[in-house]
Amino acid sequence: MSPCAAAAPSDVTPELFLYSVFQEHGMVDDLKIVAREMMLRQPDNAEIQQLAKAALAAR
Repeated sequence: MSPCAAAAPSDVTPELFLYSVFQEHGMVDDLKIVAREMMLRQPDNAEIQQLAKAALAAR
């Protein structure tokens, strides 16, 4: 089971954990996948949107 599978539809806690792990390990492709999911789960959260956009701009 995925760690994200049990979370509520708008809960980004699992994604934030994965985001931090992927960022720390330089796993940019995985980071971008998680960032897109966070944006979908909380489209009205300005902080999540900013964090996700920074990840999507990463190289």
